[in-house]
Amino acid sequence: MRAILVVACLAASLVAEPAQAQLIGAARAPGGKYMILASKLSGQGKHQELIREIQPHIDVGEHMPSTVLWLLGMAYYEVRNYRGLLATADVMDRNIISRRIRFYSVSGPHSTPVHTKTSYASASS
Repeated sequence: MRAILVVACLAASLVAEPAQAQLIGAARAPGGKYMILASKLSGQGKHQELIREIQPHIDVGEHMPSTVLWLLGMAYYEVRNYRGLLATADVMDRNIISRRIRFYSVSGPHSTPVHTKTSYASASS
């Protein structure tokens, strides 16, 4: 079960925008301050604190970058809160459906988009 959840988180990270692109001007981007905070807390291994800081903003409907959602999901995994992990995956799924993120190939941070907002919408029709 744990392996499946880790694979799900890793798969979700593959569809997120490259971290380098998200960190450029992160403080000015929508949700950018949360990206910096989540990265810092995750790097320090402060999983409970990451959850306490980020989850309330998601609960009120604030948009979060996919990188933040991925870090939050991994924090839930680390504290063995699998319901939280799956709820975070649902939020990421809603981001994908609403086309707020782009899909990239896994060949590197400067990859050409595989699906953009337009092509994803037409592919799902």
